[in-house]
This record gives sequence, structure tokens and C-alpha cells, in this order.
Amino acid sequence: MGKNNINNKKTEAEHITKHLEHKYKEHEDIESASIASGALIQVNSFKVSDNLIKMDHINIVDMDYTPCDEGWMVNDTPLYYRMYFVEGGDVTYTDSTTSFQLKPNYFYIFPINKAYKIVHKTANPLVHLWFHVNLTGYFITEPLALDLSENIECFHLLMSIKEIIKKKSKSINLDSLVEFLIRYINDLLMPYKIYDERIILAVGYIRQNYDRNISDEELAALVYLNKSYFIKLFKKILGVTPQKFIAMYKLNLADHLLRNGASVKETAFRTGFQDVKAFSKFYKKNKEIQPSRVKKVFYLLP
Repeated sequence: MGKNNINNKKTEAEHITKHLEHKYKEHEDIESASIASGALIQVNSFKVSDNLIKMDHINIVDMDYTPCDEGWMVNDTPLYYRMYFVEGGDVTYTDSTTSFQLKPNYFYIFPINKAYKIVHKTANPLVHLWFHVNLTGYFITEPLALDLSENIECFHLLMSIKEIIKKKSKSINLDSLVEFLIRYINDLLMPYKIYDERIILAVGYIRQNYDRNISDEELAALVYLNKSYFIKLFKKILGVTPQKFIAMYKLNLADHLLRNGASVKETAFRTGFQDVKAFSKFYKKNKEIQPSRVKKVFYLLP
């Protein structure tokens, strides 16, 4: 990486640091300001690719620091990336091709558009810092692991985020710090980068307009392709057709809303359905459960 990029990265880190320090001092939270500063000020040795993830390609859906209870498990096919910083627990990840135990002090990124399970033993439950993130322009199809004992800067960033979350200060916006973390692990993500800008544009358009009906013709016209070729290209790169991707995106959003207390009516409206009955039929067909029962049966899966 060139000297200019290192300097740019240092300037960006220092800018975020000063912003966080200012916000914390406003609330007399000097300890957290110090933690954030300590994590971000160590930028001289950052090893970040020249081909950085664009900030507008990162959308943080949710995050928290959670010691999981005995009933916790993940059994999902998400259209966002789960990212875990594991502190402890006897935890196993399983998909159709692999199964392994999660290790303490590792940072994991779990795949998109792939069914998998994550379970723990109640005698030794999972304790972790977690993020749900949309990354436009990347298609990760296998779990990734980063040993933080060899990535001390990343470890400090995660420790900062954890401590800030534990403060439960709603006035602090952590998105910038998490975006910085994701850009820091850019090299880990590069093998999964989508280089076809037409598909990146189409996915970004879907994420901005999911609350209305989007046709294949509309998407194809957006990227100046005929419909048939666009559908084939989309499926080749992302593994599903555009309409299936849209449906899965709406289902993922609906799950998130319902598990966080939204009503069925609000969820239907926010996912582009004007008719609650149509939404309920769509949800039950795909999830095999009525949306009205989701809050009773499930809770947010970190």
C-alpha cells in the first residue's frame, strides 16, 4: 500500500477518533472516549488494500454485545452478513459443506444466501459481539475467520465497539466505527468481490426500492441489458434470480422488523405490501409460519 493511502487512512481514523471523543465528552464519558481513541490512533501499521470498500456499500442493520441464553440458536438463510467477535462458548457452525467449532478471540463472517445453523451448549453458552451487515458488491459463500491474536488493531477496534455498546448510550452513533472496522478487513473480503458493476448497481437499486414492485424489465433497463441476459447474469453471480433475491430481501427485513416489535401491519407496509392479507400469505408461504406468531415464537437472532 502506498504512502499516500496510509496517510489517508491515518487521517480518516483520526477524524473518527476526534468525532467520538467530542461526542463522549459531551456526555462526560471520558473512559469510552479514551477506549475509542486508543483503538483508532494505532493506524500507522494498518494493512489495508488499495481497493477499499466504499462507505456507501456498507449498511449496518443491527449490532449488540450478547451473552446468549440457553434457548438461543441460529437456523437461517440470511441476505445480510452475520459478523461475530467470539469471546467464549462451546459453539458449532454447520452448513451443507462444513461444520466447525467457533474459537474465542476470532472474528467470523458467515455467508449470505446460504442455509446454516449455529448452536451452543447451554453449559457453556456463546458470548459475542455481533453485527448484521449488508455489503453491496460482495458475495461471500463460505464462512470466513480472522485470528485476532495476529490482528491487534482489529482487536482494539472490536474492544472499543463492545465497551461503547455496553454503555447503552443511544446518543452515540457507532456506524462510523463499524464501517472503519469492515474497511480494515477489506483484504479478507477481496476474493469475494463482485466485479460486474451492473450487478452491484442492480442490487443497490433493489435495496433502495424494495418497498415497491420491481420488475425484471426495470432492472435490466437500469443496466442496459435485455431481460433474458440480465436474469442469467444475475443468477450466475448471486445464485438466485432477481425476483427470488427481492423476495428473500423482503423476508429478511420482515423477520428483523417482527422480531423487534413491529406489528404485522407496519411490517407489511414497510416491505412494500399495501394489503396485510397478501403479506401474510407471502410470509407464510416462504416461512411456514404466520407473521403474527413470530414475536411469540422467535426473538432477534444475533
